[in-house]
Amino acid sequence: MRILKFGGTSLDGPERVDQAVRIIQDASRDGPTTVVVSALAGVTDILTTAIHQAASGQSIDHLIDPLEGRHRDGLPSCSGRLEYERYTRHVRAAVKQLRRLFAGIRLVGECPLSTRDQILATGERLSAPLVATGLRRRGLEASTIDGSRLIATGPPGRPEIEVAETCRRVGQVLAQRPAIEIPVVTGFIGSDITGLTTTLGRGASDLSATVLAMALDAEEVEIWTDVDGVLSADPQWVPAASPLPHLTYSEATDLACFGARVLHPQTLKPLLARGIPVSIRNSQRPDAQGTRVDAFDREGPAARAITAIPDVTRFLVQAPDHGSDRAADLAAFGGLDEPPLLLSWETPGRTYSLVVRSQQSEQISSFIERQPLQVLQREDLALVAAIGGPELNLPLLRTLSEGHIQVRNLTLSGSATRIKTLLVERSMLRSTVRLLHRVLIENHPEFPSPMSHEIATSLWRLS
Repeated sequence: MRILKFGGTSLDGPERVDQAVRIIQDASRDGPTTVVVSALAGVTDILTTAIHQAASGQSIDHLIDPLEGRHRDGLPSCSGRLEYERYTRHVRAAVKQLRRLFAGIRLVGECPLSTRDQILATGERLSAPLVATGLRRRGLEASTIDGSRLIATGPPGRPEIEVAETCRRVGQVLAQRPAIEIPVVTGFIGSDITGLTTTLGRGASDLSATVLAMALDAEEVEIWTDVDGVLSADPQWVPAASPLPHLTYSEATDLACFGARVLHPQTLKPLLARGIPVSIRNSQRPDAQGTRVDAFDREGPAARAITAIPDVTRFLVQAPDHGSDRAADLAAFGGLDEPPLLLSWETPGRTYSLVVRSQQSEQISSFIERQPLQVLQREDLALVAAIGGPELNLPLLRTLSEGHIQVRNLTLSGSATRIKTLLVERSMLRSTVRLLHRVLIENHPEFPSPMSHEIATSLWRLS
């Protein structure tokens, strides 16, 4: 069993849908295949904007009207009249239901979580039958399966996946289907124990694919998008950045958490116990190698990739000295909806530093004010991360010293983790990333020849 997941940019337009259908058809010749799809590019953003505008009493017709035509026009040219009419009716009914939901939101002036999830799920519920229709037109047996029938979660607003119930559902719905049938599953969608539709969070269609892979004990997950793989750096800062042929699970997760647009940070967790590999492939260049993510380390540069978050804020916080429980203090920050990027104790032990994305800074400030804590310092900085093993520590320190890079904070690691982080002035971000990439990655004999800046930039944009 292989799981093929297609991102929104890989389905945006009839030519791209047809290309995705050809990839699925080729994969199905090698054995059972399950497909997971995202909403078309930008649709979830449109629906999110429409929710906010409807809640404030604004008209959302200019946002919703184009959705019907965009999806209807997305059918491949090979689709027959009956398939076209059936899909068109489905789209029309979905848009009509959206209008009802938005009318209710305008009436009450707010959007309950359950209504929000039902609206946001519409994008995938329109794209999955689009792909299934294309497969049937090529003579393949294909059906649309709503993710709410498969993935069990907490109630709306709490998208934690219930693994045991999910495995039970998958066994009941998918495992007994004929091998020649290709299920096309809506990503991003689940349901709670009462049957209410839930959503798994932005970018979580990848997570849908890996959860299904775990439940089906799949051989591999293929993430089909509009890039050749994961790059060694952002080409806007490093023109010499090139695709990485291989990453370990931990390296890919670190990249996702520290700025690289690779995978949803939770994507790989369901695969770890079973050792199921993931390949990131380009649907427009299916012959390209892509990036393979698995548990096996390979020889290569001391640093695999350099990534960065341009806008972070660092707080230096002092805890009370009267019986303060350090573990409890840190756990309080870890319990936030989006915990800090970095959290560590400083010498002599009563102060600690936490680093957050700058858009979180006001929320964190309010949180600190409600605690018995004192902010000693607040700085707006940039975070740079180097992904590599413990052998990277000395080369990294030497490079920073010889390059006269003034580091505000540096976190190295032992053998347990592969991420090294440093904080620098925002004006030094580009030069720091370029220096580390050139010395730690480009100078390695196995680093591939640089590609053109135009190609590299397009590869960095992951769906």
